[in-house]
Amino acid sequence: MKKLVRLSIFWLVFCLLSALHAFELKERVHEYTLKNGLKVLIVERHESPTVSPRLLCMAGAVDEPAGKTGLAHMVEHMMFKGTKTIGTKNYKKEKPLLEKVNMLAKELIKEKDKLTPDTVRIRELESKFEEAKAKASKYVETGELSKIYGKHGAQGLNAGTWEDGTIYTVDIPSNKLELWARILADRFENPVFRQFYEERDVVMEERRMRTDNEPTGLLEEKLLSTAFDAHPYRDPVIGWASDIERLTVDDIEQFYRTYYVPNNAVLALVGDVDADHAINIIKKYFSHIPKGKEPPRVHTTEPKQKGEKRVELEFDAKPEVYIGYHVPTYPHRDAYVLDVISAILSRGRTSRLYKKMIERDKIALLATTSNWTGRYPQLFVFHGKPKAPHTTEELERSFYEEIDKLKKEPVEDRELQKVKNQVKANFIRQIKSNGGLAIQLAYYEGFFGGWEAMIDYKDIIESITADEIMEVANKYFGKENRTVATLVERKPEAIKPLIEIAKEIYEEKSGEEPSEEVIEALSTMIDKFDEMEKVLGRTISRSERIEMIKKSVEMLLKQK
Repeated sequence: MKKLVRLSIFWLVFCLLSALHAFELKERVHEYTLKNGLKVLIVERHESPTVSPRLLCMAGAVDEPAGKTGLAHMVEHMMFKGTKTIGTKNYKKEKPLLEKVNMLAKELIKEKDKLTPDTVRIRELESKFEEAKAKASKYVETGELSKIYGKHGAQGLNAGTWEDGTIYTVDIPSNKLELWARILADRFENPVFRQFYEERDVVMEERRMRTDNEPTGLLEEKLLSTAFDAHPYRDPVIGWASDIERLTVDDIEQFYRTYYVPNNAVLALVGDVDADHAINIIKKYFSHIPKGKEPPRVHTTEPKQKGEKRVELEFDAKPEVYIGYHVPTYPHRDAYVLDVISAILSRGRTSRLYKKMIERDKIALLATTSNWTGRYPQLFVFHGKPKAPHTTEELERSFYEEIDKLKKEPVEDRELQKVKNQVKANFIRQIKSNGGLAIQLAYYEGFFGGWEAMIDYKDIIESITADEIMEVANKYFGKENRTVATLVERKPEAIKPLIEIAKEIYEEKSGEEPSEEVIEALSTMIDKFDEMEKVLGRTISRSERIEMIKKSVEMLLKQK
């Protein structure tokens, strides 16, 4: 009884503090819009002498034109390459070399796109292309942007791209605010996309390692590409490999000019600043940047799904399963109800899925849910990994049993209040830090109708009823609205010897059968995989081995 009283007092204090925090925050957000359309939000927090600026550009994977997937992510990478004055030893000499690199890249793509490509011409162009890149790289001052920030005490210089946008982050000493503004304005007004083609290769490798050779990443990609027929959420943020390898600087510049305009961005600053002083600095460095045309928006609406979809992925990995249901996003009230449902099912060790599937039945290593909210309607996702010898089919049945329970049985008051408290506490944790608050302000302002909606989040969560939970579960968690993506472990007998795969790769890339000398070279390389594992101290997966074989074949052909 004493424990219950202590808990009740704790949550009473928590709720009072939450209400006070919301009131104070609403009064403390300073909101500005520059003449060029740049939205600026500033919150003064004087606990430590630091500031956390966050710049959100509404430029995500959904905004990419057909056949150009990966553009938004590539622009993010290139925004760290510098400007006409940062990252270069001599921009006047560097500029014509960069133009030559881009010209050769386009000629190379054009030749490869022909119905009957001239292999001799391709090799000539590749040689000139590599030579031009090497000459241009001599003028690059590698990592100068990071060095400048680091020299002045900044931390956390980074960025992230997802389906809906790209956000740029850094934490700076409060007395370096003007330096930050000057650098950021320069980066966004005068970017130079140097070393683009080298970075394109880096992204291709990133795709191989994080998606093509990573079972969960590849399965998630399959889920989205199957669940969405029309909406661009079907395309991966990193891009399809065949699109990435054909991207040029021209594509990057076009996307940048379209979406990286002041009227398509939100700048949020939280920390040890005076709002009046901060906005004057921002106006000084950002006001002269021209307002752009209103960027095009996605008008494609995903058609209502009328039957279950299923997709299987065979991979050299343990089984797992994703189940996705089409759901609305904020500010639709059902999206908030779905946040509560996700917490009921999988937040913490007292959640329904954990207690049932992991503790009681012991059929799962992982059983979780997530309400994917975005600019446009997304998915509510179940994700599970079976514990041997159990199967993904057993996990599916267990997931569906819990869904049926939500549909038919009202959540008890005590459980519902516990979950509401968890959701609200998690939200408060997200905005506790300067950076966390700045990100949330930018997100809500950019995507969900205004930063004020963030203040209302806790009140909306608190108002959700058990009847609403049943109603929403019945509305969205139907068989006809779901997509199931299952990873099936590839059977050993279906695995082809690596040397046979190596021969096929060579023949495909060269157009001729490998000679005995080539086969011997490939065999030697394959034999060394075990030695490489000892050096690396980890297992090299079959998929990674195949990628290494592909690279070895490419090297052999270049030497030929």
